[in-house]
Amino acid sequence: MTRLIFMHVFYGKRRIVYFSLFVLLMLSIFFMGYTQEPVYLQQLEKEYYHMYFILSLKTFYPFIFSITITMLLIDHDQNVFHMLYAYHSRFIIYFKKLFAYGLIMTLFLLFTFLIMHLFMISFTAYYAFDLSIVMFFLHLWCDGLILIILFLIIIKKEHINRGFLVLLLYFLFPMIKENMDSRFLFYIFPIYTMDLSNDLLVYAYKICYICFGILIGYAIHEKMSIY
Repeated sequence: MTRLIFMHVFYGKRRIVYFSLFVLLMLSIFFMGYTQEPVYLQQLEKEYYHMYFILSLKTFYPFIFSITITMLLIDHDQNVFHMLYAYHSRFIIYFKKLFAYGLIMTLFLLFTFLIMHLFMISFTAYYAFDLSIVMFFLHLWCDGLILIILFLIIIKKEHINRGFLVLLLYFLFPMIKENMDSRFLFYIFPIYTMDLSNDLLVYAYKICYICFGILIGYAIHEKMSIY
């Protein structure tokens, strides 16, 4: 089942599309982090360059990340998966799809972080390992699971456009939350925003939200028609 999902996601020209998107993402990060200033100036203004890079990364990367997740799951509800219900239970199909897409998303974040870290250490004089970047990627990992669960629930083969509504909400929600400045909005849709703290309670709430979403998704999956 997991192998089938990997074959479905990376079949044919899709591999070229995903690879091109990943290369474009990494080039964008490189251009954000690279500076032609001399080494001594980078070391003198280390804090300024470092904070500028982190701010640029936290502003730009969530958009590309959410687009990638949308591309991965936009056609997850295909007949090839429906036929598997004759051989496996709905429970197995649902959780294997959740595991497979979650694994792809985790590998995407991990490779991005490692390549970015190696590049910044090798080609800049101001970059240093920062725990806030790790916490930022942890936020995105939780966001990725939330998006995957939402897509598994609402995207059906006859309603693919619903996925773009979720993507639009992901884009607009940080601006809405910033204007309204309401913590209640975070409880409704706990995705990453610039003003979100790295408190452990924030991550705990996200994990609880994800677990609750998995249960709701499974309950809906059990009741849906196969064809």
